[in-house]
Amino acid sequence: MKTLAEHADSMESLGPDSQVAIAAQLFNSGFLSQPLELKTILIRTTKRNVTDFKAGRLNYEDLKKKIEMVQY
Repeated sequence: MKTLAEHADSMESLGPDSQVAIAAQLFNSGFLSQPLELKTILIRTTKRNVTDFKAGRLNYEDLKKKIEMVQY
């Protein structure tokens, strides 16, 4: 969430209502005979929300409420 908050506004070609997202895949290595597990995390919000945060119109806690996080 912090990476999205700090860097998403640098994408100048995106309009304010464009969605900005980060996807990450996390997995364990199957260590000690455990099965391999893979999780995908998607974090997204609008560029407007990030711009408002950077301009001081939203604090970090309010921005986090506007960020959607999905795990599967």
